[in-house]
Amino acid sequence: MIVATAAILLEPRGFAAPDRAQFIRECLDPTATRETPKFDDYTEGSYHVDKLDVVEGLEAATKSQPGRLRAVIILGPTGPLWTYYVLVALSDGDAITLNSLVMQHARITGKGTKTLSKTEFEQLFNKLTASKLLRQGEPSEIKTEGAISRDFRYDLFIVSWPNGRRSSWFAELEKTEGTPAAKDAEAVSDNVNAMLKGSKGTYTYPKEQSKRGSTKT
Repeated sequence: MIVATAAILLEPRGFAAPDRAQFIRECLDPTATRETPKFDDYTEGSYHVDKLDVVEGLEAATKSQPGRLRAVIILGPTGPLWTYYVLVALSDGDAITLNSLVMQHARITGKGTKTLSKTEFEQLFNKLTASKLLRQGEPSEIKTEGAISRDFRYDLFIVSWPNGRRSSWFAELEKTEGTPAAKDAEAVSDNVNAMLKGSKGTYTYPKEQSKRGSTKT
């Protein structure tokens, strides 16, 4: 399981629904914003993750900064709360900043960040994309009746921009449960966790924090 740790707690403010543009800003900003606690499944207009839409939003938001957006990895929906894990790799001089965000039931419950060397990032990324479970191409080729149905048809989307050109892979990991490929799916999750190892937590949703605090002995 991928876990985001906490460092900053904010109370929700205001009633305006956080939209797609705000979600993209949350992905690019490694720290909590005033809007972070506002995302939920009960406010009309609050953004819900669509993996392909998130990637397209990140592309548009960084278009004026060629080369900044290095890779995006989105795992989910997974589990009973339809949890998504969003990892955004950004070039920062000779290093890579890896921002991470956890969204459960349309609520941002954790954010974190870490810095890697470009070599370290490439090694981890190449190991992740080497999985035989990954299918190279765009998930838009999946034929469904709508974006929501399509998003639930696959649970891993990986995109990178080598030399400015977009390359993508997607997979259906949960469908491997109970099959010989389950070990390969577990290895994919392990590789995502390896990329997150050492991340500094920058935000945990207040209710999640209080829940964890109540179980301490």
